[in-house]
Amino acid sequence: MSDRAFPFFSQDQADRLRALAQATVAEHGEQTTIQSDHLRGASGGLYLLHTLAALCHQAEGGEAAWPGIVTDYVRSMLAVATLPDPARADLPPDLPATIHLQLLAPKNAPRIANDRTVRDLAPGLVEVLVLDQPDHVETFGDHRVDPFGAEALREAGLANLRAVPIDVYEPITGARGAKLHLIGGVSFFVASKALVLPDLLRATVGDDSAPHGVLLCAPHRHMLAFHVLRDTSAFDAAWTLMEFGDKQYAEAPGQISPAVYWWRDGMFRNVAEIVHQDDEVVAKVDQQFIERVLLPG
Repeated sequence: MSDRAFPFFSQDQADRLRALAQATVAEHGEQTTIQSDHLRGASGGLYLLHTLAALCHQAEGGEAAWPGIVTDYVRSMLAVATLPDPARADLPPDLPATIHLQLLAPKNAPRIANDRTVRDLAPGLVEVLVLDQPDHVETFGDHRVDPFGAEALREAGLANLRAVPIDVYEPITGARGAKLHLIGGVSFFVASKALVLPDLLRATVGDDSAPHGVLLCAPHRHMLAFHVLRDTSAFDAAWTLMEFGDKQYAEAPGQISPAVYWWRDGMFRNVAEIVHQDDEVVAKVDQQFIERVLLPG
């Protein structure tokens, strides 16, 4: 029988992973109780297991590789507490305090004609103004824009998005050898940090310069993976992200997009995606992007 929280594992496999994660956290001095998809620390800390489960599921060595993966993952969870606090501008008192910008698939962003709360970014990706309520996320609605102004709302949404915590940050090496960066968290707005990418780069890799842009994948709301374009390893990164996005999109709630996007100077371009057509699996890539950007010369 498959596990409810991690359906790619059996119940026994998922329980073994939870117990291993709990024991590893305990080695670092934190006692926890096991929940379905996270560990809750005695001091109130929360250790999400979605990303860890996905990494173990994809491990080539099977369960024998789990201890090493769990050790590295727990170390990254503890290290993330030392990341600098994200910048957050003081918001005017009349603006809704919980306004956020959220990255969504177009199908999940119902809109009216000339809707000022939704902005198209690229095929398969939109930016939406929402309110983060205690038990749900609520669309803001174009009819509520006028008292504040669309631009003021967007700036407030960006400020709040910068303040969204990252529970896990992990630099990883993909199967093809490319260096990737993975962030995860319990917030519904973790993947939406693609909208404040320079801030995210400063907080993680320590450098927001990306003259050639960034490749990224936001398969679901709790996860974002990216690669800063520096050299020819970007070609392998694009394929690794494409495979990663396809798997994560299929297996997690809060789906956004399985596609790989090229971000540069605030603009997004859909450049690669695995497409499932009937019984066939097809890699759809932007050949011009590969020739001109990934494989120059």
